[in-house]
Amino acid sequence: MGNIVLGHRSKTKQFTFVPYIGKWNAAYPQTNLGLLPLSKVARSVSASTLDTRIGAVATEEQVIGQIGLLAHSTSLSGLLRVIAYSDTEFTDGLEVFDSGWQCMNPVISAAVDDNWFRPGFFLGTYGPAELAGQVNSRIYWFGRNVACKSLLVLISDPDNPAGYVDIGMLEIAEAVQLTRNVSYGSQYGLKITDITTEARGGGVYVNEYPNKRVFKGAIQFAARAEAKQVLYEMVRQLKSKTGFLFQFNPDDDANSARDAFYARWVEPGLFSYAAHNYDSVPLSFEEVNEQ
Repeated sequence: MGNIVLGHRSKTKQFTFVPYIGKWNAAYPQTNLGLLPLSKVARSVSASTLDTRIGAVATEEQVIGQIGLLAHSTSLSGLLRVIAYSDTEFTDGLEVFDSGWQCMNPVISAAVDDNWFRPGFFLGTYGPAELAGQVNSRIYWFGRNVACKSLLVLISDPDNPAGYVDIGMLEIAEAVQLTRNVSYGSQYGLKITDITTEARGGGVYVNEYPNKRVFKGAIQFAARAEAKQVLYEMVRQLKSKTGFLFQFNPDDDANSARDAFYARWVEPGLFSYAAHNYDSVPLSFEEVNEQ
């Protein structure tokens, strides 16, 4: 099992989305990729792979290792490719990272799924019902951090039934994989955000909203340097205002729709000195999915 990966330093605001890469609807411009709420989407003018490209350029070299395509509308057959360059011109031969083509939605291998009747089985993906009720996001970790000046995100989804692709936000971040994993007994699940109203006559009306994925637990023996310089600083700097990318287990792609999301801290509690040079670190966060 891979340890938790956190996009602990957001770099989104250090990049500018360039208009000559891809084609985006003027009413839903590419600049929306850097903004909340997630309902304020960027929308491509068509589902053509040429139109669904995203290019971002930084004025200075940036260290990044994780991206999140949040609230995207790609179909189950959609693909993703992420390329980082050492220059600002997306020059062939100056790539410092290339993910190759990846499935946009989680992949479920036959080794963990033998239900032939499940929708999406033969594609090796989730079925539509398994992605319903939550914000559909794709968080991708590079496996390491790289220094770059430009980032190219390619989306291939030419058969999207809507005829275009929506993306609520593109988060770009420097990532850290924690050296110690969470302790047994840590909790995960959903926070149901529907609003239910009962009329005088007894009728019940429900306004449905996407569920929020939540996580609460602790790392019992985190190295003190990591506890203070990474996790303590995340709480101090981000508070509950600023979101970050969270992947519980980057090696478990089959469950990434359940435990990888754009999160914010929720009053985690106090850190404690657990042993010589080791601290106990509380973790408590919930998904950012403002519509």
